Amino acid sequence: MRKKTVIGVHITIFALLVMYFIYISPLQVFDGDDWYFIGSMRSPFPMWGAWNPTRVLPEVLMPLSGYVGAFIIYPFNHNYIDSLSISDALLVSLIITIFIYCFYLVITERFKVNWKSGIVSELFFLVMFFFLYKKTNQ
Repeated sequence: MRKKTVIGVHITIFALLVMYFIYISPLQVFDGDDWYFIGSMRSPFPMWGAWNPTRVLPEVLMPLSGYVGAFIIYPFNHNYIDSLSISDALLVSLIITIFIYCFYLVITERFKVNWKSGIVSELFFLVMFFFLYKKTNQ
């Protein structure tokens, strides 16, 4: 029961994050750098002499996300920009879900918290990131 509940919670979190990044706050490719990096594949190893040799993850995952959007999602929705947004939303949601699952594991295994308190702590940890979107008068 515990394992099924934890998996269900994380699948629900993933689905809600995907909906958030597609409909509420869409991840759109609009900057020149975004268009450049979404279309240029590079080696997944640090490149000596490059302008930022340690920037491997965004420069490898962005083109992969672009290819998924262009060649897998685009044939179904026939909107190139939306297909890129959907593939980016899936990728970012997956990374965030893995990140908060690792946080859950740290809370439950390292600090010996029961699984229900671990899920509540994990959800609170996730919600705290959305305080960045708080609107003010500025």
